[in-house]
Amino acid sequence: MDTGGGVEEPTSAAASGRADTTTLGDRPVDTGAPGLAARVLRPQAGDVHRAVGVVLLLLWSAWLVGTVLAQPRFVDDARFGEDVRAGEVTSWRVVTATQGDGARRWTEGLELDAMALTPGGEVDDDAGHRGVLTIAYSTRSAPSTRVLDTTTEPLPARYTDALRAAGVPQATGWTGAPPTDRPAWVTGASVALVVLYLTTLVAGPPPTRGTRWFWFWFLFPTLGVGTVVYAVMEQLRPRPVSPGQDRRSSGWVGWGWSIVLVFSTHAVLLFLLETDWIWLVRP
Repeated sequence: MDTGGGVEEPTSAAASGRADTTTLGDRPVDTGAPGLAARVLRPQAGDVHRAVGVVLLLLWSAWLVGTVLAQPRFVDDARFGEDVRAGEVTSWRVVTATQGDGARRWTEGLELDAMALTPGGEVDDDAGHRGVLTIAYSTRSAPSTRVLDTTTEPLPARYTDALRAAGVPQATGWTGAPPTDRPAWVTGASVALVVLYLTTLVAGPPPTRGTRWFWFWFLFPTLGVGTVVYAVMEQLRPRPVSPGQDRRSSGWVGWGWSIVLVFSTHAVLLFLLETDWIWLVRP
């Protein structure tokens, strides 16, 4: 209220029905704690913060969907036979399969390396290899490579015989790993997500629930779940803060929580997929 002297007095919230809160100009002030100075509360997330949070969630969702669609699929003998008989298989190659190192990525995929071929197009048995010998093949209807789920050594000849009998060509163009890379738009979504995350973290307003170092560690947990936590807790639902009081968690706490997120996400995926190849799903 203007008292005529140019000084604004706090307006009581009693008339408006808001308990323990007054307003000084356009700033909400908490007076609910007797004996304490009034606290200027941080306003709820503005339109810009909400927009950033929504964009972060959309980018993460796009990346996750694209990753799941593009991941190689394990198939059993029955599904392999159905694909061959239905004429779905377009090319194939004997490969070695090893579990990838996901230490620097959000996902830990299956590394496939094509076996060397002799001049006659047969697998070179003299070439050394690591991992399990199996067959990777492409189909007409699926965007991802399918991998025969077998651990039999040596690889039974009935699989390659069935493919040759069906007239399916061997993918001689696979000089290294078969084409299991994700589409460019999936990689683009992940790059945009990381750039936006770091930009808002470094150049944006100070976070309210943890320091910048606290949220920095949330960039690394499996499947990028830390970016989801950041989008929700800082961009969509920031915590009110008080001048002179810093209740934010430190970087060490963020590092600890990031480890918790890694193990909990692994546990959930292992439970849902029931397989050690935690990033592979069956069609």
